Amino acid sequence: MRRWKDRIAVLRWRTVEDADAGGQLVDGETRRAASRAGLEPAGGDFLIRRARWLDEHAGAGARASVETLTTPQLPSWPGGFMMLSALVLGYVLVELGDVGRINLLALPLVGILLWNAIVTVIAVGAEFTSRDTRQSWISYLLRKRDAGGLKAFQERVLPLLATRADTQIRIWLHLAAALLALGGVAGLYSKGWSREYRAVWESTLLDTPQVTQFFGTLFRPAERTFGLTIPLEQLDSMRTGVGRPAVHGSPALPWIHLYAGTLLLLVVVPRLGLVLLSRWRGAVRMDQAWAGLKWEDYERRLRRGASTQREHVWMVTHGFRRVDERRDAWSTRVEDCLGTSAQTEYVAVPPGAEDEFTEQWSDSGGILVLIFNAAATPEVEVQGRLAMELKRKFGGRVAALIDAENLRQRRGRGSVETRQMLWRETLKGSVDEVWLDQADEL
Repeated sequence: MRRWKDRIAVLRWRTVEDADAGGQLVDGETRRAASRAGLEPAGGDFLIRRARWLDEHAGAGARASVETLTTPQLPSWPGGFMMLSALVLGYVLVELGDVGRINLLALPLVGILLWNAIVTVIAVGAEFTSRDTRQSWISYLLRKRDAGGLKAFQERVLPLLATRADTQIRIWLHLAAALLALGGVAGLYSKGWSREYRAVWESTLLDTPQVTQFFGTLFRPAERTFGLTIPLEQLDSMRTGVGRPAVHGSPALPWIHLYAGTLLLLVVVPRLGLVLLSRWRGAVRMDQAWAGLKWEDYERRLRRGASTQREHVWMVTHGFRRVDERRDAWSTRVEDCLGTSAQTEYVAVPPGAEDEFTEQWSDSGGILVLIFNAAATPEVEVQGRLAMELKRKFGGRVAALIDAENLRQRRGRGSVETRQMLWRETLKGSVDEVWLDQADEL
């Protein structure tokens, strides 16, 4: 249970940090401090330790945003109702019949055993069959119960919730089957608590030899496992029916012990084994669903952010007002593209003063990243020339990062993609690489 809560916390913080590209809720230093805390001690789960640190040290606004990301839960009452009903049903089934007599062939033992054997085989096969719960009725139910939240969080958490609910339902069913058998055992013993019961049998299809063979086969596992005795020699004198002399039957207790032992051995034990199998397979499927969320790049970026050794990167912005800058998001994107932790230093190019800026620039080492606003129309004579001159004077690696956040807010996806292509063509040959912000590459 603790690991489940930790994973949900990781998902919540990842969603909030991704949505908070500008760093208004969780600034860059807090993110780096959380990553450093996640690295110590060595070993264990870095992401979980990092999320725990954020739960304790992040700002109140960030924690409030995390708490709004709720996870729809499968209600627990159906499981309790199912198991209680099974227990009562098992008790009632064996309580039916004549007072003072137990008709051995009328007891529902054979039906319960056959049903349990068939379901056990199907359940074992189903546990090792791959299935996609994302489009199942469980996933649909959880979506209906979802109270809302960021779409990115919903898409990430619902596969995990559906997998967990699927496992929970399977466990409920196996426990209910075990309780049905236990209810039958309780019903049998309650019969003999305050009244003496006698065991008899009657049948149209079977004679004494067939019944002897049947009970000898049916109760042999319980006989050998629990050291019981099958009083087969009494069967002939226990037969009753129309036209037969009245019989008193034999004491019912040995047969009750055999009945109870058979249920425990062939129903309760297998079902409890299926509970353990479902838990194990559920954990495997949960790990697979978790891995399917592609944590490698995310964790690698966070670990780089915690590193004390950083590449110095000059971040030269062009076409942005200060209020529109998304420095934390840009720094994160640059680290992703460079594959290393970066120490960023921002410099703005004054509007209309591109030539003066390049004349004053000197090669200071490191890497240079030009950040352009995709909302502006790129021109070879302005942005292309600026990039070309800086690359010539800088001498090192020069990349361009195209930020389309403002453009996306005003135009559709098609317009954004068209503008991106125009930017690529304008900067072709002027820089070593052209990067798009993360939202553009989804």
